[in-house]
Amino acid sequence: MGASRFVPIHPFMVDGCWDDVSACLERACDTSGGRFNISWLREQVGSGGQTLWILEGDDGCPLAAATTSFADYPSRRLLTISFLGALTDSSSRPVWFNDREIIISTLSKWARENGCDGIEIIGRRGWLKALSPLGFNVSATVMELGV
Repeated sequence: MGASRFVPIHPFMVDGCWDDVSACLERACDTSGGRFNISWLREQVGSGGQTLWILEGDDGCPLAAATTSFADYPSRRLLTISFLGALTDSSSRPVWFNDREIIISTLSKWARENGCDGIEIIGRRGWLKALSPLGFNVSATVMELGV
């Protein structure tokens, strides 16, 4: 049985759920290679710079959390999935994996309603395996050198 809802959280309501979702998002921040941390993300969510989304189970309890923002490029506007993390799952797949269709369909609707013509995610290669069945393609490769 999948999750019942993937819902945005208004910035004024973040304090009421942050303790429940911050661990999910902190693990996602940890994979950023030091680019982001949970304190910065909390500020962004509270100020409206990032939208917090919660994947709720049928019982209303959070299963996973995500944040999104808008990327305005010269020729197009995209919704960016910035962070997505889940509570611990006993399987080898993240808990949100079985609900990825509801997540992407909800975000697609949100993107269209906000003038976007696509969704982007910058992340590890494992995202392609999870999201290519939903129509995602690789559009760039990011390389990094520590100095």
